Parts: sequence; C-alpha cells; structure tokens
Amino acid sequence: MRLAKRFILMTYSEAKAEFDLRLYHWAKAKLSHEVESGFTSFCPELWPACRFFQSLTSEEKQALKMAVLQQKHPISAKSPREDFPSQGARLLNRMDEFCSQEKRLRDFAYYRGIETERERFPRAKDLRKMVTSHFKNAFGAQCTPLTEQERRGGGLSFKIKLAGWSVMTDFDFGRWAPHIEYGHSIWTGKWITKEEPAVLFANCLGFRLSYARELGLGAIWDNLSVDEAELACREVSGHCQTMFEALPELLNGLEQQSLTVGS
Repeated sequence: MRLAKRFILMTYSEAKAEFDLRLYHWAKAKLSHEVESGFTSFCPELWPACRFFQSLTSEEKQALKMAVLQQKHPISAKSPREDFPSQGARLLNRMDEFCSQEKRLRDFAYYRGIETERERFPRAKDLRKMVTSHFKNAFGAQCTPLTEQERRGGGLSFKIKLAGWSVMTDFDFGRWAPHIEYGHSIWTGKWITKEEPAVLFANCLGFRLSYARELGLGAIWDNLSVDEAELACREVSGHCQTMFEALPELLNGLEQQSLTVGS
C-alpha cells in the first residue's frame, strides 16, 4: 500500500527562512565549483566579475567568494558563523570598481557603435524573439499556460509547476540599450484580493532569483552585439536549467500545502 506523503506544518516565515538558508548553501557550493572550474557556465567576456576572479591568487579567491556570498545572502550567511574578512571587503570593493569600469567601456562602445554600425546591435524585440525560441525549445514541454492576470503585464513570462509552487520566469530586454535580464519567482499562484487579503505573500517564497545573481556575480547581459546575443541566449538557457534542476531539492518539504498562514 502506498503511503500518503506527510508534511510538517510550518509558517510562511519559517519556510522562507529555511529556503533562504538552503539557497545560500547551494550558492556557496556552486560558486566554489565555478571558481575552481574557471567559470564553465559563463562566458567571461560578458561577465567582468568572472574575469576579476580569474585574475586573483587562490587565497584572494577564497576571501572574495566569502565576501560576495555574504553580500548577496547577508542573513543566511551569518547562520553558520563565518567572519567577514577585511581582505574580502577590500577585494569586493575592487571587484565593484572593476565591473563599473567595464560597464562604462561597454556603454561607450555601444553608443559609439550604433551611430555607425546599427546593424551590429539587436533591438529589444530581436532579443525577445531569440530568448523565446531558446526557452521554448529547452523548457516548452514543462510550461503551463499563463492566466489572464499573469499575461496582463505585457512582458515575456513563462510558468512551470515545481513542488506545488508556480515558478514564474520573467524576462526584461531594456528600454535604451539591448540587454537580457531574467528572474525566477516562486509563488503560490494566488492573488491578493478583497475577499482573500491574507494569502501568503505573501505568495512569494523566492523573488527574482537567477543563477548569476545568487552567486553574487551580476544579473544582466548588457549592451549585446548580434554575435554576443546568441551566446547570451544559450547561456540564459543553461542558467535556467541549473536553477530548475536545483529547485525541487531546495523546495523539498516546503510544499505549499505544508504551510500555514501564520506569520
């Protein structure tokens, strides 16, 4: 006889704290793997943070790994007692300066380039079409139809059901310069209404999660050329795949039906 699955009741706040802690440990392991493997999930030309990491000594990489994770996951990172080293803070400032400088250089190259070679740079609608094709080819069979409310925003969104939660993946392509940014939001699928104002926001266990963002490496593929756009779309699909593979384990035991509405 097959036994029914048992759930341990917990409040939304307890589930959120547990999820955040699991996400931190997962990101910590993934960042270590990326650093040791030379960032095989990233194209360093598009990610200045990866290039900065690669320029460091082994000792500096260890310090910077801790610093970027504690900056991205400040509450969860303090649960296991880990000191924030001054070396890590200095390296974090250096990385931020390096990434800002690289961003300025790409901005300059883009705005100079569109004046003389506009065809080298895709428009937002071109990126939307490319991302849609890549995402549907990779995950279309897993997607469920959007409701009328979910389609109302007008953006590019996809929904996949995992562990009783709706995982919404939303994309943004920029208004002025071409870029790709995405995020996964884990939510109940319920909308706050006058009749039911106290649904879990509530509703949301994780908001705008993405592989690079959780590792503290950035969030946007920006100022893309036509050649870079295809590479970025493949990378987006790979990052989404990594997140979709991780979420069932991260959500194990935190299924929506196991939560109470208590704070």
